[in-house]
This record gives sequence, C-alpha cells and structure tokens, in this order.
Amino acid sequence: MSASDLHDFWAWWLGRKDRLDEAIWAGTFDEQIDEITTALGKVDERLGWELAPGEESRNQLIITAGGDPEVRPLARRLLAAAPDADEAWSYSDMRPPRSLDSGLLIGESELVYGDATFIFKPNTHSMDITIHHPLLASLPASDQVQISFMILDVAIGERATELWIDAVDNSPRPLPNAHHISELPAIVSQLEGHVLEDGDMSWVVLEARGADHPMFARKLARLRSVLNPNFDTHVAVEVPYRGNEHGLPTESAMRDLEKFEERLDEGMGSDGRLVVVETGGGRRTFHLYVDSTTAALGSIEHAAAEWKHGDANINYESDPGWHAVRHFG
Repeated sequence: MSASDLHDFWAWWLGRKDRLDEAIWAGTFDEQIDEITTALGKVDERLGWELAPGEESRNQLIITAGGDPEVRPLARRLLAAAPDADEAWSYSDMRPPRSLDSGLLIGESELVYGDATFIFKPNTHSMDITIHHPLLASLPASDQVQISFMILDVAIGERATELWIDAVDNSPRPLPNAHHISELPAIVSQLEGHVLEDGDMSWVVLEARGADHPMFARKLARLRSVLNPNFDTHVAVEVPYRGNEHGLPTESAMRDLEKFEERLDEGMGSDGRLVVVETGGGRRTFHLYVDSTTAALGSIEHAAAEWKHGDANINYESDPGWHAVRHFG
C-alpha cells in the first residue's frame, strides 16, 4: 500500500461522502455498497468496511482488518490518512461496542446479541470466556466460533476483545451460573483498572533460571499487537554489560543500561515502543516494535552503534502479530 493509494482512496471518498450520507437517510444506501468495496479494494483487497452510528457524527466508517493482525497495520495507516471528522462522518479501524438490541438474520431467525450469556475464568491480566446463545446449536461449529466473536465485539468492542480475552469458547447448551452479556463491559472495565496505570499498560517482572545464572524479564502486562497495530516490525537489540558474580548488571552498568533505554525511547518517539527487556548472563536484550514506514529502525541502529561496552547486536523481522514475544505470556 503506497502513499498514493491512501491519497486516492480518501480523495474518492471526499467526492462521495455527502451523497453516501444522503443515501443512508433516504434508505438507498444498498446501491452504494459495491462502489465502496471496489474503491477500498484498490488499496488492498484484504481490507473490509462497515458502518456504525458515530458518537459525535451521524455515521462512522470503519475500515476493518477483519481481525487479521497482518492487515491491521494497513487499516491503521489508512485511518491515519483519513479526513477530519465532521457532523456526518467519523472514522475508525476498530469495531466499536454497539447496542445489544441489534442482531443479524440467520435463515429465518434473528440472532439478537443481547440474548447471549457467558461464563469466564479470570487470568492474571486477562480472561477466558465461554459464550452461549440460544441459536448457536443450530449453526455449524465454524459459524458458532464466528458468532461468539461477533457477540464479544458488539458487547465490548473489537479492541477490548483482542486485548483482554485470551481463549474464546462457545456452548450450544445453557451455561450454569452464567452472566448476561450486558454485564461484560463492567467486568472488562474492572480488569482494565487492575492492569492499566494512568491509562497505559503496566509492566510486570518475570524471573527464571538460565543454565548457570538467573534471568529476569520486564514486559508489558499484555503483549498484543492491537495496542499499536501499525508497529509491524520486531527489533531485538542485545547489548553486553559488566556483570556481577550472578551475571546481573553492576550498579554502574545499570545506569548505563537505563540511559541506553532512554535513548531508544527518545529515538523512536511515537513510531515505536519497548515491550520486553531480558536481563541475565552479562547481556540485556531490548524487544521493540516499530512502524516500518518511519525512521524508527534507523534511530535504533544509531543508538546501538553508540553503545560503548561491547558490540550491540540487532535483529529485526516483519511481525505484525507480535508473535516473536508471545512466549513471554
């Protein structure tokens, strides 16, 4: 997806958006569906779109990646190039929560999202959830999974679903001691209050034992690409340091490492973030994710070249789903 692709789509949109707004309220919008799909497909055929009521506008255009981490960076970059919101239109790349009174037709039956119930198992910084809906039993297994995710997206929004819920199961039979789906937003809000610090993801420390030395890792409590969908490249920067008898940094080495981390953060700015730091055996590895369309990687390479206590090693790879750090939990 090139910058010209972004420009061309939004130029097309600006020439159509007033007519599309009128078509929604005239009840003739279905005639415009193919036109929008074709225009967006010229950017990338994997992108989809939806409409929803806007919070501060009449309508919201949602450019969706369809839950695919590989496509999320494209959707986020397209969103970043969107025109300013106005009374008619606002824009998003994540499905927002919607009314639980809404639903969809399945054959001759209407599946109302608000008829769902659930049970959940809390994890340290997330939850596993099982969904029941009276109509699930009539659907193929693959459709049951899809409908369960749709129910979650409607109840709490796509971002919260991806960020806070790990395992999603479904049950065609009623669940004992179940919660009504309308209770889920409050439960997720409580979880957020436990994990977030001033609205940002908190850090946790893990400890392990290497072959002959202790290992420590400091990581974001949730390592999910939905935090920064446009940070599509994993960068691992490994630097040696002067260690004590346990292979951990001496006091002076710790000061140098802290200054180096500050240098990495300052160089990336808003185009990347540090997500994991591993320490042990005389080496510290910084795991970062950056936007590959920016100069963030170059700033990291420049900082690494200035490390004065041995050679810094840098490895990077495309990783929109943040799979390289999933083993940290």
